[in-house]
Amino acid sequence: MKYIKLMITAVLLTVVGRAHADNLKVANVELKAGETKEMAIELNNPSKQYAAFQFDLVLPDGVAIAKNNKGKLIASLDADRMDDHTLNVSDMGSNTYRFLSFSMTNAEFYGTSGALVKVTLQAADGIGSGNKTATIKSQVFTEVCGDQAKWSDLNFTITIPVDVKVTAPTAKTGLVYTGSAQELVSAGSTNVGTLQYSLDGNSYSATIPTGTDAKTYTVYYKAVDGNKDLTTAATLTATISPKTVSSPTITLSATSFVYDGKEKKPTVTVKDGNTTIPESEYTVSYSNNINVGTASVTIKDKDGGNYVVSGSAQFTITSAAANVTSHSKGDRRKDLHRILQSKGRCQS
Repeated sequence: MKYIKLMITAVLLTVVGRAHADNLKVANVELKAGETKEMAIELNNPSKQYAAFQFDLVLPDGVAIAKNNKGKLIASLDADRMDDHTLNVSDMGSNTYRFLSFSMTNAEFYGTSGALVKVTLQAADGIGSGNKTATIKSQVFTEVCGDQAKWSDLNFTITIPVDVKVTAPTAKTGLVYTGSAQELVSAGSTNVGTLQYSLDGNSYSATIPTGTDAKTYTVYYKAVDGNKDLTTAATLTATISPKTVSSPTITLSATSFVYDGKEKKPTVTVKDGNTTIPESEYTVSYSNNINVGTASVTIKDKDGGNYVVSGSAQFTITSAAANVTSHSKGDRRKDLHRILQSKGRCQS
């Protein structure tokens, strides 16, 4: 008697174990408003082989099974698991769809795990965001031998993310180099989180980016909620143009030199009003700067700088003074005496 009880217990444990071992499985789905996405319904059946099934899929409001251009619901059996099985999907109303599949030859579904049915879901435009519950219920799976297994309802989550709308920032126009930082864009906005900006695509901040040097800047922006990106980064460009200095003040370290046969190159200082323009902004060249006369210094703008500047200045090179030796009165008398003596008019 004790042996029989143990056998019955073992059989019951085996049946219960098998019943719990086989099941359907659906991963949670994220579906944006207006989006369509394929979802897999998996069959894990390590203990039994099944030839047919029926279940109902109940979807939340605003989510439906998508239709093809012929108005047919888009759902199919996975090709790797079916034999000669057919699948019929019916709209039962109230967001409920009935799935029925069988084999005319009572063939088993291949394999013991993985996707069994693939369904294309569609979210309505304007659907509210949040987590919504979907349910697979009334599950009946028929074994090859004809026995049936009924499984409990399966719930899974369809997440509708917030519909993020971004008003893009706009590049400021007419920016000209001033030597100070200038905002590159007018602020954009987002209905969720904050709009953040970056000049390198890595470090983002809600602060409007600024630039100082004359060049074209790439500005990145995206909607962010805490540490979560709500949108992918988009870009626009903004340009600060170089300042044109029409009448620069060109000052030389010296404006007059004495000829010595060598080049004269006075140091050049260029100013825009009271602001000294860095030497890196222009080139300096000299002409006629060796011989006596008027020499020139010419500055020419370098490409890619903060200024557009050019101009010239002059300086002079003068001849050296004659070398005259000074004589004392006594020396002059001696010189005169020597001259007269040489003429025979004086005796020594």
